[in-house]
Amino acid sequence: MRRSELSKLAVGALTVAALGVVVHLLDGWMQTNPLAGAIIGAVLVDLVGGRLGLTWDETKQAKGGALALTVLRGFAFGAGLALGIAVIASMLRWARITQGSPSLMGLGLGVASPLAIAARDEVLYRGVPLLVMRGRISDRWALPFCALLGAAPIVLRPGASVIGVVLAASTGAFFTVLWRVGRGAWLPWGAHAGWLFMAGAGIHGSLLDVWFKDGLLVPVARAHGNPAWLGALVFAMAAFAAAWWYARRSPGEAKEISGRRD
Repeated sequence: MRRSELSKLAVGALTVAALGVVVHLLDGWMQTNPLAGAIIGAVLVDLVGGRLGLTWDETKQAKGGALALTVLRGFAFGAGLALGIAVIASMLRWARITQGSPSLMGLGLGVASPLAIAARDEVLYRGVPLLVMRGRISDRWALPFCALLGAAPIVLRPGASVIGVVLAASTGAFFTVLWRVGRGAWLPWGAHAGWLFMAGAGIHGSLLDVWFKDGLLVPVARAHGNPAWLGALVFAMAAFAAAWWYARRSPGEAKEISGRRD
């Protein structure tokens, strides 16, 4: 790698690190209003990403309706995985599922925060790093790095658990692969938001009431118990399946993931 490329890589790494520090400080300052903090963080990170050349749609061809369907499909993926974890936990007698008490206001608030957090974290921990590494580092190294990068801040959170870090890395792996599958941010943004919504408000009153006997899924930093380990396993399997499907669908584009060369 030439010195100029190394310099660009270093500048990109410093930018991601600086943004991460700003987001971490912003979370601390906005503890009384986390939704506002997440929105401000998402706008800031997206502005910086845009200046670096990040685009949410790498094809630059999708229209509004198609993009909305992509986000909804991603949301369904993430929410479906979270719901599946709850159902499996119930079948294993690790949880009890009862009917929730849905309301329009509750659903609105329950969706708004995940959308903001997912937008911020996807651009910060996946979008910008993948952009910086594009053409410089093979995807077989870049994708695992981005999966782990999103888990790194969990270590700094008060009361962080080992399984919290593992679950963050597992979910991060799935969302990272979706950046390649969806050719941009829209699909992983939807999936990340769907996961946060369903694992949070969705199964805690907005749609269903899931009572874990000993465990917690979100916030991920404090995840613990059998349900959290189950969640890590489910997302790891989903990431592997998504990578396999992507490799089968686009073998030429997927060569970088496996490191193959013609």
